[in-house]
Amino acid sequence: MRKSEYVLFEEREAANFYEMYPIGNGSLGGSVYGTLPKMRLGINHDTLWTGDASSPFDGWGTEDFLAARGAALRGEYRKATEEISNRFGKYDAACFQAPGNLYFDFGEAEYTAYRRSLNLRDAIAEVAFSQNGTPIRVSYIASNPDSAIFAHITAEKAVNFAVIPDFSLATEQKMASGTLIINGECPIASERHRERGSFPPDLVGKRGVRFSCAVCVTGDGDIACTEKGIFVKNATAITVAVCIFTSYAEGRAHGRKGYEEEAISSVLAASRYSFDEALARHIADVRTYFDRVSLSFDSRDRSNLPTSERIRSFEGEDGTLDGDLVTLSYNLSRYLLIASSREGGMPPNLQGIWNDSPYPPWCGNYTTNINLQMNYWGAFSSGLFELFEPLEHYTRILAKNGEACARTIYGARGFAAHHNSDIFGYSAPTYGKTRWFFFPFAGAWTVGELYRKYEYTQDAAYLARIYPLLEGCAQFALDTLVDDGEYFIFAPGASPENDYLADGEICEVARSSSMFGALIREALANFIGASDRLGIENSDVLRAREVFPRLLPIRTTDDGCIEEWYFGNRTPENFAEKDPGHRHTSHLYDLYPAHNITLADKALAKAAKKSLDVRDAGKAMGWSAVWRMCMRARLGDSEAVTELLRRYFTYVAADAYTAVTTEVTGVYCNLLSAHPFQIDANLGFAAAVAEMLVGEKDGELIPLPALPKGLSSGSVRGLYVRGDRRVDMTFSDGRVTEFKVY
Repeated sequence: MRKSEYVLFEEREAANFYEMYPIGNGSLGGSVYGTLPKMRLGINHDTLWTGDASSPFDGWGTEDFLAARGAALRGEYRKATEEISNRFGKYDAACFQAPGNLYFDFGEAEYTAYRRSLNLRDAIAEVAFSQNGTPIRVSYIASNPDSAIFAHITAEKAVNFAVIPDFSLATEQKMASGTLIINGECPIASERHRERGSFPPDLVGKRGVRFSCAVCVTGDGDIACTEKGIFVKNATAITVAVCIFTSYAEGRAHGRKGYEEEAISSVLAASRYSFDEALARHIADVRTYFDRVSLSFDSRDRSNLPTSERIRSFEGEDGTLDGDLVTLSYNLSRYLLIASSREGGMPPNLQGIWNDSPYPPWCGNYTTNINLQMNYWGAFSSGLFELFEPLEHYTRILAKNGEACARTIYGARGFAAHHNSDIFGYSAPTYGKTRWFFFPFAGAWTVGELYRKYEYTQDAAYLARIYPLLEGCAQFALDTLVDDGEYFIFAPGASPENDYLADGEICEVARSSSMFGALIREALANFIGASDRLGIENSDVLRAREVFPRLLPIRTTDDGCIEEWYFGNRTPENFAEKDPGHRHTSHLYDLYPAHNITLADKALAKAAKKSLDVRDAGKAMGWSAVWRMCMRARLGDSEAVTELLRRYFTYVAADAYTAVTTEVTGVYCNLLSAHPFQIDANLGFAAAVAEMLVGEKDGELIPLPALPKGLSSGSVRGLYVRGDRRVDMTFSDGRVTEFKVY
C-alpha cells in the first residue's frame, strides 16, 4: 500500500475548521488544526446538543392531515400545500454543539520545517515542526479502547509548553485527583430557536445536556496542574489524555448520573499506560475494521505532493486520473465512519462528530431525507456491519417518539418521523417549508437501510431484532394508504426538497409522489419478506400482501423520464418543473439505494438515465454528486461517472468559502466535502466507488460496470456484496483478469 493511498499531508497550518484533520473514537471527536504557536485541538462529543426529549404535539390533530389529503385528492394542490404549511411546521429539532478547544501553547519562537499529516490506516494525526531549531512532534489519536483522545509531544531537547482550555460552554474549571476538570452545560435552546420562535414549548425552563471533560498530563519534566491550565517545563516526552462524559442517555438529556466521576476515572485509567501501549491498542482496534477491504489503482506514486496539490492536479494532461487520490478518498470514507460510529454511541450527524460552532450549518442535525441514511451506504460494501449499531439504536429512539407522531397527526399505528431529527429522536414536522418538512416516511427510509444490512449479511437473528421496526413502518403505511380508484397511495405526497409550478403558482405537494410510493413499496416488501423468513403470519402481513399489487408503481412521463409527481389521471394545467436541475433525485430512489430499476428492465433504465440527464442541468454539490455517481454506476454510465468524479475533486479554498450555498461543489485540502463541510458526501463516496467496480443484474454480479476513464487498471480485495458474499478482483486496461466470489 502506497502512502499516497492512505496519508494526507500539508506543509501549512489549517486556515480554519474546513482544513483541520478529524480524529474520533466513535463518540469523542478531535479537530487537529496544527496552528502555531498555540496548537489548537477542537473537542467534540456526539451527545452534546441543545434541547431534550420533546413531545410537541399539542395543537395538532388528524383533522389537519385529513384537510390536506382531501385537497390533494380533489386536485387542489396549492390548497393542500397551504394546509400543511399553515398547520404543520412549528418547531425545530435540537442543535449539535461545540464545547470548545484545548490549546498547546509553545510560546513565541522561530518555527520551521512544518508538516501536518493524517494517517488513515493507523488513525493518527501528526504535526511536526522545529522550534528554534529543536525538532518537535505532536501525535494525536482518538482511542476507542481507552475512551480518550491522546496528544503525545516529543522533542529532541527539553521544551516548555502549556495546555490551556478554552471552552465556550464551560461554566466551571477545577482540580480533582490531579486532573483538570472542565464542567459545562449545553443551552436548552439555540439562537436559531430564539430567533424563529421555534423552541418546543414543553422544554421551556429545562436545562441542557451537561458534560465533564477531564485532562491529565503525564511524562518527564515538571508538570504543574492548576485550574487555569496545565504547565509543563523541561520536557522531552509528554502525553496529554482527554476524556468527556455527558449526562445524556437513551434519548434524554439527563439520563446518566455520575458522568464527572466517569470522566475522572477514565482519564486516570488511560494515563496509567505509556503512549506506545495506548497507540498499539488503538491501531489494532482501527485496523480490525480498516483492513477488511483494500483498493488500489495502478497510478503514479504522488506521496511527495501535499493533498491540496493532488486535488488541483487530479486529472493529468493525458486524461489519466490520480487513482491514488480516489483510493485515498475511498479510505477516508471508511476511516470517517470508523471514527464517528461505534457501538454505544450515536450515529454521525451532518458533520459527523466534528463541529466548531454553537450553530453549525443546518444545526448539524440528523437530516433524514437522505443525509443520515447516506452516512451508512459505504458501510455495506466495506463490511463495517458492527458500525450500524448506533443507527439501529437511534432508530429505536426515533420509533418510540414517532408512535405519538403517527397517532396524533395521522391517526395511525406504527411510527412516523419527518425530515429533521436529533439525538432525542425528534419526530414531528419541523419549522420551515412544506417541501422539506413534510416527509413522514423518514423513519421508513432509515429502517430500509437497516434491512439492507440484512440483505448483505443474511443474519436471521439480526432480522428478528429489527423486525419490530419493520412492522412499525408497515403499520404506519397500511393505516395511511387511501384508494384513489387506481392505486393505494399516501396523499398528499412531497418530493424532498423540490417543488413545481401549476398555473404559475408554487406547489410543494401533489396527489402523491414517486418517493412516497417507493418508500411504501419498500417498507411493505421488507415487512412481507421478513415475516416469511421468520415464519410470522398475522392480519398486518395478510393486509400487506393484499394491497401490495395495487401500490403506486414506478411510472414514466410522456417525455420519457421517471415520474416525480403523481397527479392521477389529470396533470395540472400549465404544469412546469420549477428547478429541473434540483440537487435531490428522490424520484430515482428505486434506482439507488433500492434495486427496483435495473439494467434488466431496459425501458425503466433508459427513463432513469434521461431523468439524470435532466437533473444534471443543475450543478450537483458534494452529497448530490455522490448520489448521482451511485445511480450512474448502476446504469453502467462510465462517462457520467467520470465527469462526476472530476466535479467531486474540484479544489475549494477554505478561506474563500464558508457560507451555505448550493452552488459550490468540491473538496477542501483535507478532502472533506465542501457545501460547507457536510460529511454524507465523504461517507457515501465508498459506496459510489463500490458501484463502479461491481454491479448486479438479476442476482448475477457484473465486474466493472462503470469503471471511470483514466482508471483502467487496479485491484480490490474483500469487497462485500449482497447475499453474504465477498469479491476479489484484478483488472488491467479495463479488462478483468481475476474475479473471485466467495
